[in-house]
Amino acid sequence: MLSFIESAMSQAAHGALPLVIAAHRDGDRFIEWDRLCDAMLSNHVANRASRTQGQSLLSAVHRIHGRPEISSFHVMVRQTKCPCHLAPIFGTIAAHINFGEQQTARLFLFCVLRGLVSSAVRLGIVGPMEAQSMQAKLFPRAEQLAVEAMPTTPSDAAQTAPILDLLQGTQDRLYSRLFQS
Repeated sequence: MLSFIESAMSQAAHGALPLVIAAHRDGDRFIEWDRLCDAMLSNHVANRASRTQGQSLLSAVHRIHGRPEISSFHVMVRQTKCPCHLAPIFGTIAAHINFGEQQTARLFLFCVLRGLVSSAVRLGIVGPMEAQSMQAKLFPRAEQLAVEAMPTTPSDAAQTAPILDLLQGTQDRLYSRLFQS
């Protein structure tokens, strides 16, 4: 279980985090980063999940914060009808609410780690206490991945866990699903 979560975290750090960082650094190029993310997520399940999560995050932050720059960003995204993938949305929003780059990278990977661990609990693979232990063991790796990702650019984004990508693509064929992907 630990190796699966570490592989998924590494994939997020190498595939999505360069786009999170790029959107944080240069939000004026959001549409470019969003389209790049759309092209990189060729797995239809991952692409759909990223769009849904990005759109949900933007809507929630828009309703909660109501800052003019977030409202303007929300309007621009709706007008351009761009995909609104999670990675570039996350980076852009983090910049608008004054998170630093390093803090944004760390938070993104923490959210990935927490999501994976909580999924294991919901699936009954581990109990809540074991999940907390797993998260504590893997947190230093998440920190390391965040630091390593700081000098990356979108052209560095890569698929590091192709087997996970293939498995995720089978989600739509399952008889019953516990998660919407």
